[in-house]
Amino acid sequence: MSRGAPNLRQKFTLAALLLAALAVLAAGIAVYGLSRTQRHAAEAMAAQQRIEGYAALSARVNEWMLGWLSPGTGPGPDRPAFR
Repeated sequence: MSRGAPNLRQKFTLAALLLAALAVLAAGIAVYGLSRTQRHAAEAMAAQQRIEGYAALSARVNEWMLGWLSPGTGPGPDRPAFR
């Protein structure tokens, strides 16, 4: 065997190092993906809370308008416009 040609042990060592580097890279990509997913989930939860608040406001305005438009329930001299 000549000194310049890599032997089997060197080939296995190089292959193990490459696999280790790929494993570390895959772990880094997974961590990055999880952090992005967590950030997007937090933004979605905040948006959901805003939507629920707008829905509650819409329901109150709807009830107020229905009361306003129903005969005999609108504002008058003895009933203020806002309660």
